[in-house]
Amino acid sequence: MSTSTDRFDQELFQRIDEVLLYHWDPSGLARDPLAREHYAGFVPDVFAALLDDADEQRIMELLLLLETEFLGLAPRPSHARRVAEILVEWREVLERKYTGASSY
Repeated sequence: MSTSTDRFDQELFQRIDEVLLYHWDPSGLARDPLAREHYAGFVPDVFAALLDDADEQRIMELLLLLETEFLGLAPRPSHARRVAEILVEWREVLERKYTGASSY
């Protein structure tokens, strides 16, 4: 039997994977059906940061580091900030979903 925490972790991990591929996608691979693996190695780092309650600034800095140091691409700060906002928002939505808390 999985706990609420397990389900939260699983769904957050999945959402991060989707956001990195379909929203962040600094290499422009989202249209390739086999591209998911390209960013999969970054999911655990983003996941750990979100679990550590990282704010949008910290997530943005992590994404920029991944873009420049690991992918060798030019940084895209405004895009990274928007993706960081999406990731933090997903964490907050899932926290409400799995804790039963509501901000409405």
